Amino acid sequence: MQMDPTRAVDVLTRAGLEVFAGFIVGFDSDDRRAFAWQEAFISALPVPRAMVGLLTALPGTQLWRRLEREGRFRADFSGDQFDRTNFETSMPEAGCWPTTGTCSQRCSRRTASSAGAS
Repeated sequence: MQMDPTRAVDVLTRAGLEVFAGFIVGFDSDDRRAFAWQEAFISALPVPRAMVGLLTALPGTQLWRRLEREGRFRADFSGDQFDRTNFETSMPEAGCWPTTGTCSQRCSRRTASSAGAS
């Protein structure tokens, strides 16, 4: 069964559940438009809190093996998904992680005020 995300959140909220949403950026297919699209999508949802994190390649996954073959892993990865990816992204670094925290903060404020207004 597939349901419109806004309707799904409404159904869950009416059942007494609080819905939180998590989103990931940093895929090779992402460009600067991904941030604007996600922010618009998240802001339109009636969720009290949304988190936007950076993609992290996990050991043993297909993504890990591909990035390893391509020599794209960073030596200085902190382990913090809000800091920077553990690999070189196809998007220029300056266009990627500083925006995720800002987007997450704006979306959290917006969704929290929207949820409180209803």
